Amino acid sequence: GMKVIPRLQLSKGCLHHCSFCDVQPHGEVISIPEEIIIAQIKAFRDLNFKLIYIDDKTFGQDINHNLLPALYRIVRQYNPHFLGFIVQTSANQTLRFAASFLRSAHIVYCEIGVESFNDDILKIYHKPANEKNIQDATDRLYRYGIQVIPNIIIGLPEETEETYSNTLNFLQTNTDVISHCNIYNLAVYADTDLGKRLHVTENDQNENVLEKSYMQDVLIHQEFADKIYRYAIERLG
Repeated sequence: GMKVIPRLQLSKGCLHHCSFCDVQPHGEVISIPEEIIIAQIKAFRDLNFKLIYIDDKTFGQDINHNLLPALYRIVRQYNPHFLGFIVQTSANQTLRFAASFLRSAHIVYCEIGVESFNDDILKIYHKPANEKNIQDATDRLYRYGIQVIPNIIIGLPEETEETYSNTLNFLQTNTDVISHCNIYNLAVYADTDLGKRLHVTENDQNENVLEKSYMQDVLIHQEFADKIYRYAIERLG
């Protein structure tokens, strides 16, 4: 009887090569067979839920994303309270969705991997985005009534007071469309490109720890953390 948000997997992996990410398979997407997807959907029948989280790391890379309108109809047959889906994707991918799909897919929330609203930093980490298309994607989701959940990383080595300020300004400018924020301390996984570049300690791999060994001025990161958590708490309110 507890309220839940079940996770539904349409594919595994990601085509992008973000240098801090250890999603597997890396640079590849594997489709989940449609019969297994349908079985997952039917297995949710006895759960108390209004939303389903699509567990694809970059929603839209796999052809199975086109199943969403049909999956919505299946769920509504046994759950009249079902509102729709939460998806996670990149700004570039968001801009590729057809208007007809966004109107019919019943996406309620879209997580976007912003990480840092700074072109230079996004380029360093091979993020498939820049400031312009992140803003364009945010504006597009707003037009279709889809709430945005920006993913933000604290602790990238290249961050400064100025770059952190740019990220916070982006959030404040788009408050009307932002539902809430996913905020992470950077975890430097040893097997990633970033992990190979930095000499990491065990603490550096812990996303529950803000202070990392490579930080030249930890105060900059701590001050941004205070500001962004304050912003995020206000959004939840």
